[in-house]
Amino acid sequence: MTLGRFLAMWSFMAVAMTLNGIGRELLLRPLLPSWATALSSAVLGVLWIGLITRWGFRPLRTATTPPPPTTLAGYTIALVGLTVVFETVLGRFVDHKSWAEILEHYALWRGELWPIVLAWLGVTPWFWARRGAIR
Repeated sequence: MTLGRFLAMWSFMAVAMTLNGIGRELLLRPLLPSWATALSSAVLGVLWIGLITRWGFRPLRTATTPPPPTTLAGYTIALVGLTVVFETVLGRFVDHKSWAEILEHYALWRGELWPIVLAWLGVTPWFWARRGAIR
């Protein structure tokens, strides 16, 4: 997998997830209870991530030999790291959120679903590599 393909995949995801967040705030929040808004947005995010990484990690699915675990771990670290940095920068400098508000978004124990979405993002390289291995 080339660096260009990886960055294109992540960029598509960043745009899709940003649009997902905008849609959540403008369309879902006025119509649904808070818990349903969060759940709907998380499910849509997981679907977007699945579709985009399916395309992005196609080389993993079609490889004749699976990539080594260190390569997959590198993809995971890069995907999650870029996403957390992007979300933090967006939250601080665009939404003008405090550090406490940004950290609150990661509070799974308080019902926040974002950590589950990030976990799915993190396992996608492994998932798609495994999907190729079982054909």
